[in-house]
Parts: sequence; C-alpha cells; structure tokens
Amino acid sequence: MEGLVLELRPDIRKTFVSFGIILGIIIIGLTGMLLFLNSIVGLQVFLDVFSEFGIPVSGLSLVFWMYGVIAGSGGLIVLFDYMMLKHERYDFYTDRLIFTKAKGLGKEEEELPYGNITSVTFAKQAFPKPDKVILHITGKPYDKVEMKNLDGPGEIVGKLQSILHEYRARYYAKYGHEYRMQNIMEAL
Repeated sequence: MEGLVLELRPDIRKTFVSFGIILGIIIIGLTGMLLFLNSIVGLQVFLDVFSEFGIPVSGLSLVFWMYGVIAGSGGLIVLFDYMMLKHERYDFYTDRLIFTKAKGLGKEEEELPYGNITSVTFAKQAFPKPDKVILHITGKPYDKVEMKNLDGPGEIVGKLQSILHEYRARYYAKYGHEYRMQNIMEAL
C-alpha cells in the first residue's frame, strides 16, 4: 500500500452546532406554543386530564418534564451522532480509498480501489441537511459512497478529482508501457 494522500473526517463541531440550532428552534417553538395555549384556553385544560387519572400535576411541573424529555432526547441523539461520526474516516492513498464507518457499537473498514470509482460529485442541500460529497461506484453491491459533514466539500471534490486523475494517468501509463514491452517481446 502506497502513502496516504488525503485524510478526511467529518467536522463534528459543525454538525453539533447545526443540531443545537435545530433543538433551539424546537424549544422556542414549543415555548411559544405553550404561551399561546395558556393565553387562549389555559394549561388547566391539560392538567384536568391528569387529575382524572389521579395524577396531581401542576403547570410548572408539566412544563419542566416536557423540557426534560426534550433535553434528554436531544442528549441521546447527540451522543448517538457523536458515536457514529467519531468512527467515520476516509483515507485516500495513491491507488485506493479505505473508508471506515460506524456499525452498531463497533466500526467497519472497507477498501475501495480507484478503478471502481466512476465520478465524484458535490450535492448542496438545504440547512438542516449537511452538504455531501458523493463517490459514484461500480462493481460493488452499493452504487455510491456519501461523505457528509465535511469542511469545504466543494474544495474536496476538486482534490478528489485530481487524485483520481493522477491515478488514471499512472494506470494508463503502466498499461501502455506493458503493451509496448509485449509488442517488443513478440517482435523478437
């Protein structure tokens, strides 16, 4: 295996900032909805449902538990995303790509020769979804490898196309050299 040319890892900080913004929007929207419901019908309507089942609940405790559930769920999602992104890695060598992704609680590493990569594209997406670099693949059970949460995906596409171009130039030069040597040997 020849030397490492490019190593890519997802930008975890950027991912969590965007998740924090989304969670903040949800909390602000929920707070607005609660204030609106309180001004229209009051929260007592919802509390009466709990009192019918013999569960004494105050408006403040209902809001506290609701925000607690949202914060706990958000924390679990952040932890899960961190575990998934921590293992994600793309190592580009002069002749192959080795990418590592999380699988369950462990990680799975796969090797992909550049001969199987047909093209590299960039997909810009709307805010909640991260931009991604897509490697289109042949000869494998899957047809593409999507690299998400990368810093500067537009620049990365250019670097990857350059790496693939250099690989193909070396491959065709080697093939041409072998072909010429074969013709020389046949002529003797």
